[in-house]
Amino acid sequence: PHITRPRTLPHTLLLLTRPPLAHTHTHTHPAAHPPPPHTPPLSSHPRPLLSLFPPPTHHQWKPTREGYLRFLAESLAVYEALEEAVAASPLYAAFRATGLERAAALRTDIAWFKEAHGLAPPPLAPDGPGATYASLVKALAATDPPAFICHFYNTYFAHTAGGRMIGAKLSASLLDGQALAFYAYDGDFRPLLDAVRAKIDEAAAGWSRADKDRCLDETASSFKYSGALLRTIAEPAVAK
Repeated sequence: PHITRPRTLPHTLLLLTRPPLAHTHTHTHPAAHPPPPHTPPLSSHPRPLLSLFPPPTHHQWKPTREGYLRFLAESLAVYEALEEAVAASPLYAAFRATGLERAAALRTDIAWFKEAHGLAPPPLAPDGPGATYASLVKALAATDPPAFICHFYNTYFAHTAGGRMIGAKLSASLLDGQALAFYAYDGDFRPLLDAVRAKIDEAAAGWSRADKDRCLDETASSFKYSGALLRTIAEPAVAK
């Protein structure tokens, strides 16, 4: 009999995809559209999509030093919310002190901008991308752990991939090659990712199908809010 294929999903949290299909058939010719391979668990994938932060679709996207500082400040609100949520609840005890935390590094970089360039970040607007995303993260941490884990995963893991690539380009174009602490880890970060993957796998093993679906369905939201953060790089609002 024919089996309905699961809807296409980004290569994030693949552990949670709908039940694997060992022998899926399609209505089209198999040579033209071969069946999808068996979906492996999340822990077999080294990183999430590099395109988590796609460039905005403005006519021209011109990053500025001031905008970059605003991005760091807006991002700090989100990372603080993630780290505070993890610290506050025993549900997330396994995700404490992973080595992926970024709030302290962001504070260091924001202070460096003041010392090196005389720039201070603007006060964050309550309806700005950082405060808005931080509020969402806090709410999900308290009410919907699977959805919170989706944002946790996408935020930290994408930063080690596409985020670091963007950081390197901005460093070269805006900061005369100065490397920021936001993109630096204490040694090789890949073992840190492996350890967190294993913990997510373990947590998700006890979720119901509905829990896993909610986690998957939150992926688009995480991309939307992360993209809003990135756009601030070209939308400066900095007080000197």
